[in-house]
Amino acid sequence: MRPSEHRFLGAVALVLLVSIVFQIGLVLRKPEWLTAFGTILLAVIAGAAVAREQVRDFLFPPILEADPELFEHRTHIMRRYGVDFVYSAGAHYIVCRIWNRGRSAARNAEAAIVSVTRTDLPEGRRPHKIMTPFNLNWAYHGVPTMTRIPAGTARVLTLGHITEPAKGGEVGESPVDGRSRFWLEVFAKPFSLEHGLDPGEYEIGIQLSADNCSPTTVKFQLRSSGRWNADPEKVWPGELEVKYIGIDRT
Repeated sequence: MRPSEHRFLGAVALVLLVSIVFQIGLVLRKPEWLTAFGTILLAVIAGAAVAREQVRDFLFPPILEADPELFEHRTHIMRRYGVDFVYSAGAHYIVCRIWNRGRSAARNAEAAIVSVTRTDLPEGRRPHKIMTPFNLNWAYHGVPTMTRIPAGTARVLTLGHITEPAKGGEVGESPVDGRSRFWLEVFAKPFSLEHGLDPGEYEIGIQLSADNCSPTTVKFQLRSSGRWNADPEKVWPGELEVKYIGIDRT
């Protein structure tokens, strides 16, 4: 049973309790009981009317979920502005949709990297050295916080990108052995460049949260060969691929 269902049942139980006590007052003919509980009931109703959004959030909170079927790529030109020059490099981005499956709008929604583990090494799984959590940018907004996601709608989140190896260094994203790194689309880019992942396979945990809902961690599988091609049809999904694993319940 979801937390929202627990809250709903609790609210129903409270209303039933007030109603039962009210009926007892009628049977026992104690007017002071009727007055007291009538006042309480009116106060509850008035409070719910004033704070209806908070009440709705309490009973039916937002539920943020990643769309497991929809990962897309976007091809853009990255630009970095210097004093006298504008540096540019081709880039392929990976984005996904984050849905609000609840019945209330999610306020100040965030998505943060909480774990990165490399999974294709001969010695087995190895955590990637990255300081977490790292907030990701919402696509087309360039900000780490989405002020509002209405109930039943989705917003696009940018997971990361690869850049053209020949020009990646010009925009601060140097390749490794001539191949592109996958750059997580973190809002605050560290000078250590630990958000750059060498070609390989990774398991990435992303925590979805908002002011008015409990956090949920979802996991993705990333596979990047690092081989660049300006034609996106030859990159996705052959050289760059992301798959949804599921909700992390550990």
